[in-house]
Amino acid sequence: MNNENLHAVTGTTKLTDWARERQSTLGLHYTSELARRQDREAEYKSN
Repeated sequence: MNNENLHAVTGTTKLTDWARERQSTLGLHYTSELARRQDREAEYKSN
């Protein structure tokens, strides 16, 4: 893969910028993966 395609795949938002923009709500809710996947027929449950 050349550098030109790498940017299209990885995107342009830095994780630190994304987290900083959401710092007031980031981490306030938690969804357990195990609880979400107990019933594979049902829709995923989330916050």
